[in-house]
Amino acid sequence: MLRKILSLSCSSVLARALKSTLKKSKKVLKIKIKKLNIIVYP
Repeated sequence: MLRKILSLSCSSVLARALKSTLKKSKKVLKIKIKKLNIIVYP
């Protein structure tokens, strides 16, 4: 039982971390795209 609970908690923490990193990367990508647009269309 303890092992199952530990694995579940670990997976949930990993999922949260992945979601937060995805959100951050999306923001960074949007900023990069904006910069690229400025460079492409001066």
